[in-house]
Amino acid sequence: MSTAGIVTAKRKKKFVRMALILIVLSGIVFFAYSRGSKASAAELSFTDMELTDTGFTAKAEFMSSGKSFRKYGYTIEGGVLYLTVYSKLTGGRYSAGSFTIDIQDDLRDISAVCLKGCDDTAVLCTR
Repeated sequence: MSTAGIVTAKRKKKFVRMALILIVLSGIVFFAYSRGSKASAAELSFTDMELTDTGFTAKAEFMSSGKSFRKYGYTIEGGVLYLTVYSKLTGGRYSAGSFTIDIQDDLRDISAVCLKGCDDTAVLCTR
């Protein structure tokens, strides 16, 4: 094999290695993007909140036009309902910046509803 053939084979191996690394990194970024990220209280505006014995409802919207609603979840701990809202960059299926929270559960013992963000927790309403 000539010297030129050895150099070409090394370049092909290097190219294949770099392509595999790029594919793996792209997969990691895609997975993180598709999951969404926790929204903080500074990113959201809540209106029309109502806390009853049987549920919690609220209207909310992202204050930035670049963020959109993905999903929400909640946990109940010690008389506090912790709400977590997940956001994504606007585009695709998730283009709505405004959304409605509608939780139907036994909330008789709930005294406060808090938004649990990535680094912060904010009280939304109390009774």
